[in-house]
Amino acid sequence: MACALLRRAATSHRPFASSLFSSLTKPAHPFTRDFSSDSAVQIKALRERTGAPIKDVKAALLQCGWDAEAAMLELRKKGLTAASRKTSRAATDGLLAVANAEGVTAVVEINSETDFVARNDMFRHLATRVARAAIGIQAQNCAPGSAATIDLPALEAVKITMEHEKFSGEATVQEAVTQVAAIMGENVRLRRGFLVSSPTGIVSSYLHASANPGLST
Repeated sequence: MACALLRRAATSHRPFASSLFSSLTKPAHPFTRDFSSDSAVQIKALRERTGAPIKDVKAALLQCGWDAEAAMLELRKKGLTAASRKTSRAATDGLLAVANAEGVTAVVEINSETDFVARNDMFRHLATRVARAAIGIQAQNCAPGSAATIDLPALEAVKITMEHEKFSGEATVQEAVTQVAAIMGENVRLRRGFLVSSPTGIVSSYLHASANPGLST
């Protein structure tokens, strides 16, 4: 009787034991590599490049088969969508950026929602590059010895080269502003710009409480 009971108990547990063994020996799903050390390094590296939340970085890498460049483009697409939803929010902080060339000075104002973003080195890099790009607009309306308001659509169409660890490459000013907004998670906008020209070839500028050379709040 006892032997029969033992045999019956062993038989009743076979399905469970069989399924447990099967799950342990089943080939790993391709996406299980997101738990590997190599994948953790990829996630960390892409997060540092884009500034995106870690869960979004991981999802993008999974979606793109762990191709970092494709995942970065995917994150930028999603970021652009997120940025477009922020354009209605007030952006009253930011920076003034000044750039000088022979006989002309350009001043641009780029706004953010908070001073925290305005202090970010990527935001400051953007402001500096846009001010330099504004110098090239001088032939538009700025006669020697005069001051002129910069045509923002014309400035937004100018191509600049971003050289920041989280955002590098060539883009128009408008694209660069939008990308920075997407990465920073705030409404970022180019508000206005001015050009000042001198017939003597000398233009001097002063920025109070300058955050960096050519930048001020």
